[in-house]
Amino acid sequence: MTCPVCFFRDDYQKQLKKRTFGIDRFENKLTKYKEIFIEDIRQMSSMSSCSCHLTYDQSGMIVWTDSFLYSLKNAEAEVSSAFDRMISIYEDFISKSQKIATERLWSHLKEQNLLTQLESPITYARLLFRARAKGGFDEKDIKQYFHIPFSNRHLVGNQRFSVSGQPMVYFGNSVLALTKELECNASDLAVAAYLPSYSKYYYSKIFSLTNYIGDCIENTLPGIFSAGSKVSYDETELLPNRQTIARDIHKSVLMHLCTFPTEFKGTFVAEYVIPQMLTTALLEHGYAGIVFPSTKDYSDLYGSHRFSSHQLNFRTSDIV
Repeated sequence: MTCPVCFFRDDYQKQLKKRTFGIDRFENKLTKYKEIFIEDIRQMSSMSSCSCHLTYDQSGMIVWTDSFLYSLKNAEAEVSSAFDRMISIYEDFISKSQKIATERLWSHLKEQNLLTQLESPITYARLLFRARAKGGFDEKDIKQYFHIPFSNRHLVGNQRFSVSGQPMVYFGNSVLALTKELECNASDLAVAAYLPSYSKYYYSKIFSLTNYIGDCIENTLPGIFSAGSKVSYDETELLPNRQTIARDIHKSVLMHLCTFPTEFKGTFVAEYVIPQMLTTALLEHGYAGIVFPSTKDYSDLYGSHRFSSHQLNFRTSDIV
């Protein structure tokens, strides 16, 4: 059994997703993941009876997470609906057309009020990093770190959040993230840092596809309770709260499906369909980019503070 803290961790959800490996057809994998996800919620227990209690020993944490757990268990129909909607959209992609599926996805984002998931412009007023394997390019030419010339766009491969021929610029929020994404040692990479101007992104919309629930429970709440503050899950002035459980569930399901690990890669990668449609829909409606968590394995990382944020990726259509 799990508690809310360990259930919403990225590495735990990745384990659940990998339990679907070997199942034929991605839509069937998603259906199985839905079943596992819901069954785990049914069996979920209080943090007070989980090993997480040894790390988070504030009584306020137990009260808050118990209240959240009660709401989550009572929202099983909403969890099921969130999965069913996304599976249906994927099935529209493979059986009807990308246009129909993308339009349905956009309607879903609006209906569930998910388009409020915006990163503040200040998020981009920080060092971001690009890297390329050393050799084969002029490391002193900063432009060669950022994006391939449009005359060579046919060389851009199919990626999770960018379609071949329509490249998005990728950044990591740490050098560690780049080594994981490129599967290289830092010593084998030429790294460039990019510091965007706050004014550049002040009027831009950057969609946030992060582990909203997990980040709140594991990173935000412990600091609040350790400082002696009293926060209730019923306080509607703070997010998340009991009134936002439906939207929070849809946020979480969308993020977890967009970061589904790949079992095989070929000309067509089923796991890329939903995130690529999301990127397309956002760009068509004036968004400048998207922030999303890495799907790489960070289990070998030691000595990192639990509040550290080193696993976020940024993609944007414009870096001028």
